Amino acid sequence: MEALSSLLRLWPEMLTGTGIICLGAAVGWAFGHYELSVPVRAINWWLTRVILPRLRKRSWSRRTATIFVNNTTVLATMVALGVWPTVGLAAVAVLGVNLGIALRVLARLPDDLLGPEGATAPSSDWRMTAGVALNLLEVPAIVATLGLSIGYKAVFASAGQAWQIFGLWIAPVLLIAAAGEAMWLGVARRSSEDDRSGSIDPLSCAENAGEPDRSTGDDTLKRN
Repeated sequence: MEALSSLLRLWPEMLTGTGIICLGAAVGWAFGHYELSVPVRAINWWLTRVILPRLRKRSWSRRTATIFVNNTTVLATMVALGVWPTVGLAAVAVLGVNLGIALRVLARLPDDLLGPEGATAPSSDWRMTAGVALNLLEVPAIVATLGLSIGYKAVFASAGQAWQIFGLWIAPVLLIAAAGEAMWLGVARRSSEDDRSGSIDPLSCAENAGEPDRSTGDDTLKRN
């Protein structure tokens, strides 16, 4: 608990990091307009070729592993860079820019690439609600990591204490959040499959409404 109380002493750094990452995200969103730039193309490749295909897997555990490994690797890198406070501050800004670009890239993708089958699940499904609620735990985990990246040198005697907090508190929360995200993505997949199996093409119905039933030779419309 002493380590956790020390982490709470980093609340000014957490607020600073949150402000910087939000500003960076706004910059990244604007920069994401330039689709042919190297950063945008790199993030687009990472999302469409590496992350999204794995999030479309049927296995809940595989989706959880993909999300957890990706998020934990990024945030662990932030903590590692915090050994140099100025570099840690710059890393927070870069992370914000990358997040903004990623959001812009995701906004341009076809719906069927956004998560498993790109569907939305019924709001009444408790798994969707529970998954989203657990997924929200990712926010405090990120904020705590930002505080560590920017200011742990001023609070902790050694980097080992920072890593202890990351391993005992932040990483488990990231795992729970990843499990929640994988849960609601799984609900989205099942909802999409159900929609496709029972869907009727309204355009096809409209086109066929005025045609005679050729299978029985009935030409009712023509006689009328």
